[in-house]
Amino acid sequence: MESVQLINKKSYNLNALQSLKKSIDYVDFEWYETKKRINFKISQNGLKLKFKFLNENPNFAQDDILIETETHYVAVNIMLCDCLVVEPKDAFEMASACYEIGNRHIPLFFEDNKLLVAYEQPIYNYFKTAGFNVRKQYTKLLQPLKTTVTPHGDSKGFFTKIMQLSQNQ
Repeated sequence: MESVQLINKKSYNLNALQSLKKSIDYVDFEWYETKKRINFKISQNGLKLKFKFLNENPNFAQDDILIETETHYVAVNIMLCDCLVVEPKDAFEMASACYEIGNRHIPLFFEDNKLLVAYEQPIYNYFKTAGFNVRKQYTKLLQPLKTTVTPHGDSKGFFTKIMQLSQNQ
């Protein structure tokens, strides 16, 4: 019977290392699996891993180290996926795009002043029809935008404040 390695914490990130003197065995995650508390994965080299994060959300990021031995690291690899990339022209368009994506409760990612979401044809069609600079791209969703949400009926909410600020420019 083959053993299964239990993972219930992550150590640090490969980016924190000065140099890599060990080999790396990656564990592939889809972007939506990075917050799963319980999971089972097999690394690229065949190591069986059981993930059990009962008290916290793991929030895995690219290159997080899961296991370190004398010879290698076992680290997170977030896989490529079809994404929708929105490049807003100004603050008003950024606020509008964030509102539309948030109103659909779709996880939002932010990178190089671009908004990224997992690709969905209806969202693509909406942004194209509304005149946004939008394209489909095969990439990694790495930097989730952390937000706080107010109820839809709150007229003094975050969206209203952004819209007011963007109109004053």
